Amino acid sequence: MQGYAVLTRLRASLGADSSHLKDVQATKTGFALCPASPASLIALEARGDVISEFFKNCPIERSTRWVSYRLTNVPRMVSQITDSSYGLVPVVA
Repeated sequence: MQGYAVLTRLRASLGADSSHLKDVQATKTGFALCPASPASLIALEARGDVISEFFKNCPIERSTRWVSYRLTNVPRMVSQITDSSYGLVPVVA
């Protein structure tokens, strides 16, 4: 399913609380439900029974908090000396 299809169907299932659900985004492991505000998150968690019924046998869990950093001046290639050669190899994380 696409995120928009899940959004429209889940909003219909939530009824009066549908305004709390701002967006549904597809992820590698399923879908991310995006609340409209922090207060909306609490309201959606209170309606967990409806959301669990919609997704049937799938676990519903809160996301972990991520912190992103932007690094500058990170080399893309580094020098490497092996027994028989010298060369540049890409940096992999």
